[in-house]
Amino acid sequence: MLMNYQYLPLFLFWFIGNNDCSKGPVDCSDIKGERVKMQSWDCNTDGSIECNEVVKDCMSCEETGFQESGTATHAADGTSSSLGGGWDCRSKCRPGAKQGPSGTQQWVTFKRCFGSGSGPKEKEVLTKSSIDCSDMKGEKIKKQTWKCNNDGSAECTEVVEDCMSCEKTGIQYVGTKTHMANGAVFSVGKGWDCRSKCEPGAKQGPSGTQQWADFKRCFGSG
Repeated sequence: MLMNYQYLPLFLFWFIGNNDCSKGPVDCSDIKGERVKMQSWDCNTDGSIECNEVVKDCMSCEETGFQESGTATHAADGTSSSLGGGWDCRSKCRPGAKQGPSGTQQWVTFKRCFGSGSGPKEKEVLTKSSIDCSDMKGEKIKKQTWKCNNDGSAECTEVVEDCMSCEKTGIQYVGTKTHMANGAVFSVGKGWDCRSKCEPGAKQGPSGTQQWADFKRCFGSG
């Protein structure tokens, strides 16, 4: 079979375009020194699974970084394909998985950018994820912890489990705010201000936890 060469340039344009669209520039003004990885999954009724991933990389500490996106598709017959990467989310769709047939989670890797003072070393934390709300529909649980370090810094972590939507799944948010001895502040996620826990004479000790709860009645739940 002979190829019709008049369509070759059009085919090449389509092929290159579809393989280049997964990466592009991103504004890093508010997230310098961070790499944000957002993952989502869909467990389809035909047995296939779609795993999407978007990565915003601002680890260069410049005004502009790059964003990469990709989707991995796992068919019911065991075959897999990908466009631009994606990730392996098949464990989210196994029998007994608590997250539900679809959901999201977010990871943040961060490091200190020059000029911002002495800060934490590079590390990755999960800042947003889907959770099972079967036993806590209509509730929001906020757990706060603090740690007063010997170098004068204070680490303030907050975990919020939000099931106020009254659905089977909700969202968990995790954030840490680090207050350095020199006054610099580093945040990943929301965090909270726990400096009062580390002031001289504070009764709680150098580390501790506290928890808050909000709740509402969900229709049909009694």
